[in-house]
Amino acid sequence: MIMRTLSVLFLVFLLAGLSGCSDDDDTTSTGGGGACKVESGGVTTCTQYGDDYPAASIDAAKNACTTGTWLEAGCPATNSNGNCKMVNAGYTVTYYYYGLTGATGAAIKQGCTGTWTDGETPITEPSTEDPAGDDESDDPSTTDPSEDPATTDPSDDPATTDPSDDPATTDPSEDPATTDPTEDSVPVDFAGTLIAFGSNPATPVPGMTVTVLSNTTGETVPDFTATTSAADGKVTFADVPSGKIGFKVAGVVGADSVRLFRDTYQFNIDASATSEVLWIVPEAVYSQAPMGAGLQVQAGKSVAAGGVYWVNGQVEEPVACATVEIVDGGAGQIRYFGDNNLPAPFEGFTGMTDGATLYKGINRVNGYYLIANMEPGEITVRALVGTTEIGRTTFFNFADSINIGNIYASGDANPSTTTTCTEAYSATF
Repeated sequence: MIMRTLSVLFLVFLLAGLSGCSDDDDTTSTGGGGACKVESGGVTTCTQYGDDYPAASIDAAKNACTTGTWLEAGCPATNSNGNCKMVNAGYTVTYYYYGLTGATGAAIKQGCTGTWTDGETPITEPSTEDPAGDDESDDPSTTDPSEDPATTDPSDDPATTDPSDDPATTDPSEDPATTDPTEDSVPVDFAGTLIAFGSNPATPVPGMTVTVLSNTTGETVPDFTATTSAADGKVTFADVPSGKIGFKVAGVVGADSVRLFRDTYQFNIDASATSEVLWIVPEAVYSQAPMGAGLQVQAGKSVAAGGVYWVNGQVEEPVACATVEIVDGGAGQIRYFGDNNLPAPFEGFTGMTDGATLYKGINRVNGYYLIANMEPGEITVRALVGTTEIGRTTFFNFADSINIGNIYASGDANPSTTTTCTEAYSATF
């Protein structure tokens, strides 16, 4: 299964300043450890780092602020639409917004996975359309609770389905990328639910275009028409070639030409799954969350993400302290995630709940990794425990998008180890 749980603007226009960043005095600023302010199309977002961030993390964030203005005094406290405050790897990061209106603003507010606080000019909620452009009667938040994936029959829950339907339970030694599901296969039916990544509680997304892709070429499977996610987020395809397949969920641009969702690709999915979770990634996940880890997503590059798991029956267990590396497909900036499912500061580290120490390797809570700013194309990523490879996966990376590929460890037991982590990590495992 793809990640259980990875949350709005892709802002890449340059604000002139010396070397792309500049100090800016503002007597009404929020203070803290500094901030990166970026403008695009009349909308401004400002990423504020708290006083609790380590100095080295602040330096990394400042260096990543190449397309905006660095504010030593922090984000302006006046005239904002509101802010989303989150704890990233034990440290506080707050996103301030200015100039938001309508559906775009409502989508950003709804996508906040932390604590939202209205500003001096609160966002006016749209009255007729949801972010995907459908009538609000199709809004997943207004559907009958009986249609909510969280309240459906447990037999439909991905965690309780027959493990033979779960792509995570296949033999990890069989690389799904090496078999073309479109050749000599028996047709099967696929069913899943499209969820906004980072939404809490999980929010189904209606009206999104979903396309079936070949797992070996990354291209659209011939003779298959794209479908649209239903009001409850359901996605179904009949007579799909059996084996492993991929999906593309097309992003959405709002009425004011500001992107709301980013193209999201997922590969190595069991074509016969009956309750798969598919993801659509809001812009906050794609552009803002990496900034908290000292990353600036570059236009024309790709972002790969996934989890490192060992399958215990029907449960995916994160492989604690594992690390990932690119085997084929170029180079990228690797990050691991904190307990809040956001990328943590610094390559090779993940944050834990105590917020006092940085730990190398995969977080034992979620198992997530991210590789930013890669060249588009096919990539192979492997997971290591110490110097021993425990699994690898091959999938496709497309430009200006999120591309999801999990790595599943082989063996009869979870290969988690604390030998590459600190004793403090061991005590909290």
